[in-house]
Amino acid sequence: MEAQVSADAARTTVRRQQSAAATALDALKNFLGMPLEQAVQVSHADAAALVPVSLGEDALVQQAFAQRLDLRQSALSIRSAELSLRQVRAQARPGVFISSGYSRSGQAPTISESYRELINSGWYVGLSTSMSLTRREDRAAIDSARGSLALAQQEAQLQREAIRLEVRRLLREVQDTEANAALLAETVKRAEENLRIRQTQFEHGLVRPIDVMQTERQLEETRLAYSSAWIDRQLASAQLKLAVGETPFPLPAKTAAGNGGEPVGLSAERG
Repeated sequence: MEAQVSADAARTTVRRQQSAAATALDALKNFLGMPLEQAVQVSHADAAALVPVSLGEDALVQQAFAQRLDLRQSALSIRSAELSLRQVRAQARPGVFISSGYSRSGQAPTISESYRELINSGWYVGLSTSMSLTRREDRAAIDSARGSLALAQQEAQLQREAIRLEVRRLLREVQDTEANAALLAETVKRAEENLRIRQTQFEHGLVRPIDVMQTERQLEETRLAYSSAWIDRQLASAQLKLAVGETPFPLPAKTAAGNGGEPVGLSAERG
């Protein structure tokens, strides 16, 4: 049973290292411009080939694209760059303006009589054109606006790729920490049973006190490992929610009655 407890601890360590290796491989594929789904053969003699595993992150990535505030700001920046480009192009184009009017004037001895007897009506129609005399400056302004738009679009694309990698990494961490927490929960039970066996053996004079102390230390280490795994699971879940644009913990919407106006405290339960 002691060997099983030690083996469980080793399994959690191996799982963490495998997760770190998979995350590093995703970063390498992204750096090289390769699809994340493409398999890569690891050439090291002591390492096995890392076969890409679908984590089902597509729905979470789309949710992040729809809810992340930074992506909304990037979309607004792109929209602003598009409007600036249209404005610069419009200013550089030739313009044609048409104006017209109608007037009448009075010719009477007094002003009041002139208002009553308006004569000499007249119409006028005007046509004017405008053309820029600084074509080189106009082209430079258009190129600058076009470059600003392309830069904003490129930054938004890079931001989307970074979010996809982040969601993929955090989803893997959530899965690994959940598996570690579940495994260590069973390991704690084995360690507790092992301690009961050791105590019974000690009562019958079959083991030494130091054997019982070592088993107790193993139990405490296993409990600490389980607590750490549970905390890692909660942190990974919170970070994943933040990555997809959600609030990890519910915020108090109102104050509790009879508590002097103090906000309702947050509480967390082990899931």
